[in-house]
Amino acid sequence: MKGSRNKLGEEFLAKFAADVEKFGTSVIERVRTERPEVYLKVWADLLPRKTELDVNVDLTALHDVGSALQAFNQLTEMLGAAPQVSARRLRRLTVINNDPDL
Repeated sequence: MKGSRNKLGEEFLAKFAADVEKFGTSVIERVRTERPEVYLKVWADLLPRKTELDVNVDLTALHDVGSALQAFNQLTEMLGAAPQVSARRLRRLTVINNDPDL
């Protein structure tokens, strides 16, 4: 049974790929204009569910920082993140986690 399931899956993917090759652009345009909610769902489903980021930051640069806000601003600058965007994300996480101390 498992071998036939794989074969059916492979056949479906081959036929689907051929269909996308032939009609893909026009279908995508039509779905985008007529069913934007479906278009966005498909788009979101194609994005990775989890992303890992490994960042090395030299914290010795923060030695003379006088406040948490200054440290936050320096870190966002070091990481190349816009402080306004990072601050919005931090506030959003605070609301999501319902943590009034953040």
